Amino acid sequence: MSAAVSARPTVPMPHPRCRPPLPPPPRQGQGEHLNFYYGQKRALSDISIEMRANVVTAFIGPSGCGKSTFLRTLNRMNDIVPGTRVEGRVTIDDADIYAPAPTS
Repeated sequence: MSAAVSARPTVPMPHPRCRPPLPPPPRQGQGEHLNFYYGQKRALSDISIEMRANVVTAFIGPSGCGKSTFLRTLNRMNDIVPGTRVEGRVTIDDADIYAPAPTS
């Protein structure tokens, strides 16, 4: 006769749905106290957001609420529109995209 072998682990395993959460992915982009103006008209007011790498971020809202204006600040498309200005800070990979260019 052979001895019975237990396949049961000695430490109880947590249920798969009870595993601890994974750490958040690294921050890839951030807006801090962002204001955007078309002339005297403020289109974005005190926007602060963190965007993570490898995570889908969606901007949802009614027409005219500033979704496209905010996206345009991330890729600096508003720079060519006369009379516009940005206040606050926008960073992508920890580089401030609106910082003055270094002088040499």
